[in-house]
Amino acid sequence: DGTTKVFKGYRIQHNDARGPAKGGIRFHPQETVDTIRALSLWMTWKCAVVDIPLGGAKGGIICDPHNMSMGEQERLCRGYVRQLAKVMGPVRDVPAPDVMTNGQHMLWMMDEYETIYGGRYPGTITG
Repeated sequence: DGTTKVFKGYRIQHNDARGPAKGGIRFHPQETVDTIRALSLWMTWKCAVVDIPLGGAKGGIICDPHNMSMGEQERLCRGYVRQLAKVMGPVRDVPAPDVMTNGQHMLWMMDEYETIYGGRYPGTITG
């Protein structure tokens, strides 16, 4: 209907001592920064326990994708990446799908990242 809405989003990089931060992006209407912070810590530990050379991160946006059109979801994904592009990338922070996100969301995010930096960066996002 042409209205504009602002969504609150987070990306917490808990630790990158073992390599680039790694962790999912969640879309949920009840998302909190405390949950994201705790999950980023768990990602650090999960990678360390199985000796994967990655750190831990997690992200989230307070939204309900079930109540959004595909176009609205795409704009949300692209806007999120525009805000985070400087702190993510294949050697810094590699997001992936999580709660209520999927491969299509990750594709939009990777496309936006590549548009911003003008190249192909296949390791930027997984999933």
